[in-house]
Formats: sequence, structure tokens, C-alpha cells
Amino acid sequence: MTRVRGTSSNPNLLVTAFTGEGSRHTPIVLNRSTARQKTSVRWPGATFHYQETVSPQLENAVEPAPAAKGDAWEVIVEPGAIVTLTGVELGRVTDELA
Repeated sequence: MTRVRGTSSNPNLLVTAFTGEGSRHTPIVLNRSTARQKTSVRWPGATFHYQETVSPQLENAVEPAPAAKGDAWEVIVEPGAIVTLTGVELGRVTDELA
């Protein structure tokens, strides 16, 4: 995967993003504040199947990604948490990485 530009209008949310072959897109959001943050991830053409959350309360909790609302995915990021959305199955090495 290759790092691409990711931005946030919220100064409490740090964002980075990666893209790969086909429909492999992965944005990562870090909440550096002490308050829960609600954000909309917008990435036209992307499809996310998994959401992984790492925080002081959760260690690598993987769940289905939220359903898209139009061209956006609404995500809640707890204080100190890192949320990853991806279409790549988590916890497995893909042929591209092997």
C-alpha cells in the first residue's frame, strides 16, 4: 500500500490514509483529545468492510465497518483511540504482503 493524503478539519483528529491495488483503501484516525469525537470519513469509490479500534480500553477490537451513508462512513473515535477502516481482512497476510 502507498500513503496518500488524508486530512481532517478537526484539530483533535489526526488522519493518515493508504491505498493499494484494486479497492484497497485504509484511513486511520487518531483522537488526541479527552472527548469522544464523531467524524465522517469520505473516500469516493472506497469500500470498507472492517473497523479496528485500539484504545486504552480496547486492544485491537475488530468489528464490521459501519454502513456507508451516501459517500461517507460515520465513525465515533473515543479519547486516545485509533480507528482503522479497511476493505482488507484484518489479521491475515494477503498475497500482496506475503
